[in-house]
Amino acid sequence: MTSIHALSSKLQSIPSQQKLDDEIHSILNTHTISHIQTYSYFNEGIPENMSPGELSSNFVYGNPHETLQQIENFEKHYQFSYKIEHDLDLNKFELIMTLGQGSFGRVLLVVFEQNKIEYALKVLDKSKIVKYNQIKHVQSEIRILNAIKHPNIIIMHSLFKDNSYIYVLMEYIGGGDLFGYINRLKSFQENVTSFFAAQIVLVLIYEMNTGDPPFKGQSDLVLFEAICRKKPPMRTGFTLNFKKIILDLLQKDPTKRLGSSSKGSVAVKEHPWFIKINFHAIYTQQIPSPFYQYVITRSIDDCRQESIVRNEEPLVVAEQDDYKEYFKDF
Repeated sequence: MTSIHALSSKLQSIPSQQKLDDEIHSILNTHTISHIQTYSYFNEGIPENMSPGELSSNFVYGNPHETLQQIENFEKHYQFSYKIEHDLDLNKFELIMTLGQGSFGRVLLVVFEQNKIEYALKVLDKSKIVKYNQIKHVQSEIRILNAIKHPNIIIMHSLFKDNSYIYVLMEYIGGGDLFGYINRLKSFQENVTSFFAAQIVLVLIYEMNTGDPPFKGQSDLVLFEAICRKKPPMRTGFTLNFKKIILDLLQKDPTKRLGSSSKGSVAVKEHPWFIKINFHAIYTQQIPSPFYQYVITRSIDDCRQESIVRNEEPLVVAEQDDYKEYFKDF
């Protein structure tokens, strides 16, 4: 299995911690990344100079942490209609730079002029949402963000819109995009994978460890056939428990799939592959990300300068709203 200390054939031939440091600094310096949370607040007592190997070896045994109250709170908040902030508009923010691009728009680093606090502003293009028939999908995403209050999930602060865009104002986390790390590092060690998998419990596990999705197809039909009939390829470096959790999560029979029993996500957390994970420590953010030491803090002035160098395309808001009827429920 390719380790986090062997990023490519070039690095494998020259095993050096400095090479790893340079590669990850390169990832964080590209700034073509979005802002999803790959780390948050950490235990101040953990030494800053610990290596990723030392960090991952500090996982401890613990019992799964889950409360019925959290589930009930989510369901209650999901049913509530989210609130559009009519007093907010783009003019109240300084647009600093683009953090990442998406199918329907981009994510911007912004500063709220009133309090000078940095935020991440997700800018969703109405025309593209309508073109790809994704109105309900976007609405569901916003409802979920509005309902979830969890330490491992980005906080949604506000929602507003204009003639061209839907804006989702969120907290800014400068650690980078998880997929950015996967794309550049190609694969993670299993203990690094388990750190992130513990936060999302059962999604992305295979892809984080291999750099590839478990099923592929040149068309939707071929992909569907592969999902329904084929087993995911198992690499020689996979541990026995890792193979087992992948097969259990991708079980073809949904009634036998890991997590589908009455125990729900608790069954996933109790799987032997997670034996060294303390879910309560993950929940309370006492364990730092394996990439924590590589995060580079950049000043707003540096970001402004990079935006100028990039010659980023400005946001252009239409004079009239051609999609008002489509987004009347937002």
